[in-house]
Amino acid sequence: MRRVLALLALLVAGALVGATARKLGLRINLSPSIPIGIYVARPLRANEHNIARGALVAICLDHPLAAWGRSRGYLRRGSCPDGSSPVGKPVFATEGDTIGVTRDGLSRNHVHISRTRPLDVDATGHRLPRVPPGRYLVAPDEIWIVSTYDPRSWDSRYYGPVRLTTVISLLRPLWVIRSRSGR
Repeated sequence: MRRVLALLALLVAGALVGATARKLGLRINLSPSIPIGIYVARPLRANEHNIARGALVAICLDHPLAAWGRSRGYLRRGSCPDGSSPVGKPVFATEGDTIGVTRDGLSRNHVHISRTRPLDVDATGHRLPRVPPGRYLVAPDEIWIVSTYDPRSWDSRYYGPVRLTTVISLLRPLWVIRSRSGR
């Protein structure tokens, strides 16, 4: 009986800590797409469209893309309207940037960016779709999200730009674990 009560107390305490953290805007990130750690999530203000390149954002991907990501195991269940979890990614490109897509990776405004080479297959051996090679001008209502932290990040290399309206919050690191490379 004591074990059951202890387990129940632990579950209740965990739920209270989680609810309090969410109310304070704290998010725990365990995905290597951005540094693992605790982030403060600031919801976007009404009509806030000026998101800087390099900012960390939480995004609820559009339903068809999120559903496909969940079917592949890239996304967990979460708080987005379709039931998937938000993705945390760095903003790679914003309005007016030109993105070059090649087999070797991405360029932004004609400058090749290292660690952006798309993979052919995911960790389970499934082929990954890709944005076709070419040049793309980022529209006013779009951003590209690409992680250079993890070569296996599922991001705009594979599905292209996302609508700015899918950004739900800006993320500010509160406490993160840095990798050996300092990224």
